Amino acid sequence: MGAEIEKVKNAIILFADLVGSSRLSDVLRPLDYDDIIKEFHHNASASLQHLDIPNNIVNCDGGVRGDEVVLIMTVENLENKDQYLENISLTAKEALKFAVDLNVRWFLSSKNQLRIQSNATPHRLGIGLHYGQVVLDEHTRGRWNLENTKWTWLPKQCMVAEGFAINFAKRVEGVSRSGNTSAIALSQSFYSICRNAGLPVFIGHALSGDTKGFEEREPIFELVGQSVLTEQSDLIGEDNDANDRNLELIKKAFARDPEKTLLILELVIDIIFRKGGNDNYEVIIQLADEAAKFITNPFMLLYRAARAYHRKGDFERAMRLFKQAAFGEPSLVWAHLDLAAGHWKRGLSTELTQTQQIEELNVALGILNDFIHRQPRHFYAYTLLALVKAHKGLVAPLLEIDKELLLTEAGDSLKNAQALNPIPMYLYLGIEGIIKDAKKDSIGAKESFQQAIKNLNDVRDGEHIPPEHFYQTGFAVPGFEPPRASELIKTWERLMANS
Repeated sequence: MGAEIEKVKNAIILFADLVGSSRLSDVLRPLDYDDIIKEFHHNASASLQHLDIPNNIVNCDGGVRGDEVVLIMTVENLENKDQYLENISLTAKEALKFAVDLNVRWFLSSKNQLRIQSNATPHRLGIGLHYGQVVLDEHTRGRWNLENTKWTWLPKQCMVAEGFAINFAKRVEGVSRSGNTSAIALSQSFYSICRNAGLPVFIGHALSGDTKGFEEREPIFELVGQSVLTEQSDLIGEDNDANDRNLELIKKAFARDPEKTLLILELVIDIIFRKGGNDNYEVIIQLADEAAKFITNPFMLLYRAARAYHRKGDFERAMRLFKQAAFGEPSLVWAHLDLAAGHWKRGLSTELTQTQQIEELNVALGILNDFIHRQPRHFYAYTLLALVKAHKGLVAPLLEIDKELLLTEAGDSLKNAQALNPIPMYLYLGIEGIIKDAKKDSIGAKESFQQAIKNLNDVRDGEHIPPEHFYQTGFAVPGFEPPRASELIKTWERLMANS
């Protein structure tokens, strides 16, 4: 009995299907249909190559066949609940990244480019994601092999996942076709994993559709927004002419059908942002401004424009848009954190009076405390909270007992951040230095800053800081990318000199 129970495991399951492929196979010449399928296979294979399979997976099954992609990632059952939730959350994140990546690759495929140029509707994919139990067991599979004019069946034993959850995941994919935005459908089970892990996804109303023989098991939702769930720069390459052509196609498709193209547009904006440069930030602002006019919930686009303005140096306009996005869409995590970070930076300005500095820091504290009340497991919120309290301890004319309490709270916030994500030690050491500086421990502060710089130099590659330093249980840092290494070092060196 125990051995049988061991075979039952939980899995993240994805099905992706070329919508309308049966009709295409009927109306097209066989070779023309083969061209479409071949391109579908090419794009699916490219997305699979970029799939970063977590090391907690005990079995990864599936692949590309005909007009369908299947991905079944089975996770080991663990007695440690927190570790299991972290494992399943990372697996869900990778499946979601794959779904979004495949979606945009297929949209930008040469077949769809031709259709968009001729004002035809692009071929769509239907994608379904589900989380549920499977049985992982040895099955006999094999293949036919031709040897010396004789066909021989070559059997092979391999681990295969089977069960109700796989069948239901296929039904989720079928229901995805009734969606009006991304046609990426999430079962309630899968969305619950995303929500609990803080993954940056937004869903619309429950989709209606036939689950073909299944009783109504759980609601199914459409993905209507995301935040850099794929980071593959090869979607926007070094060929600027090709990039410009792709952008024009996206804008043309968006003007024709804004809702169905919004997810693609948002993703392309994010990839352009990662490339950097003022010209690219101008493109982002233009795209976001134009697109926001066509949709009922423009707050994700406003947030993307705010980031571009901020990177361009237009801080005041960025802050206005961060505020609009944060209060317009309460679940938009990064807008709240960027808004708090903006008030914190204002509080550091030497152009403000001491009273004005404290007012800005208090606003940041209010935003962060409210955020942590709603999302108590976001390590970067605690990191910012520690920073704000430490700087308030530096500038505020407090009684010694109040200052000591404030700096103790800053230290506690720092411990909470480390408990949630122990990886970016240079950040924590730098903040530790600020807290020591506020306590007039100049020797300890300098030691912490020196250790922070050494730790950062050990892990960075030029300006690049490994992105895994800013992910824990699926959480991402606001701004979608780590701070620049040189900016951190410059700050710590300045603080060391002033200690």
